[in-house]
Amino acid sequence: MSRSKEYQHLVRPFGEIKFLGLFATDLDNTFEKIAEIFLALEKLRQTLVNVPLNLITESGVKILSQPRFYEVLRVFIWSVSACNGGDVKKSGLRFSEKAPYLVVNTANFSEPLLSMEKSIREYFEALDKAPERILSLEAELENLVRKARNQYNAVKNRTSGTTSTPNDKQQYYLNYDFNMRTIEKEKRYLDGFLDQAREDQENHITNVLPRISLEVLVANAYGAPAYRENLKTPREILHRFHPTLQRNINVVTTKYTESPVITTLRALYSSPGMKYSSPGMKYYSPGMKNSPGVKYSPGMKQSPVVKYSSPGIKSSPGIKQ
Repeated sequence: MSRSKEYQHLVRPFGEIKFLGLFATDLDNTFEKIAEIFLALEKLRQTLVNVPLNLITESGVKILSQPRFYEVLRVFIWSVSACNGGDVKKSGLRFSEKAPYLVVNTANFSEPLLSMEKSIREYFEALDKAPERILSLEAELENLVRKARNQYNAVKNRTSGTTSTPNDKQQYYLNYDFNMRTIEKEKRYLDGFLDQAREDQENHITNVLPRISLEVLVANAYGAPAYRENLKTPREILHRFHPTLQRNINVVTTKYTESPVITTLRALYSSPGMKYSSPGMKYYSPGMKNSPGVKYSPGMKQSPVVKYSSPGIKSSPGIKQ
């Protein structure tokens, strides 16, 4: 999909770390737990990336000149109205910044809209819990790194009960050093990940939620005509009614024009400089265009193809966009 300005600042993925083995199970176990933490961080990062990107694709929003997550929410709201006879109030739809995030009666939903509702809820939950989750995993990581260092000192000072030959110890020192350097490389991205999660969460609360609350108020302006034309899927409704789209011969025969009243409401509700970027889009997803030979650091504008390889780190599979 095309990249807009909101994709320029990206956070590098956490790798699936393969640590070098040490000479005792209890020593290896510490590093295995550290690897699990980085996998948990990557799973969270992928949720913040994949869910919005998949929704942009599945809803048809990717064809817009600026395919933002906010547009996904707009077409979701219009579709809720359409599936309830053109009256969004029948669904009880409302949004909130805390659980349950999204309240709506799904009894009349089309299958695509049901799937969309589930994904939006998943994303809202991940976004709400991300900063706290990242801090918790970071604290757990620091405790394990401290434990690994204590184990190293015990082996080095021969206070460990583990029996080993001098060659075993030499290999242990080499492997331990490699493992710790690998951890430090991964840890560099934690601060950037946390900062981005906080920024997206703040943007969602201060900018996105107020705007989608307005969309609920005007949803029937789109949902009612969509219902009359028997359009119930988000993709159909987007193609038929989005103000920026020209006529789509596969879906419509005439272009729907947004009424001046709705346009005026939007203008009054918005404020200059408001940021409507799609939360989650600033986390780097493997597979996006980057430039060879450039190593990414958080906050830096990327040129095409970034090299993410480092010894012992297996890069996570490309994320489907």
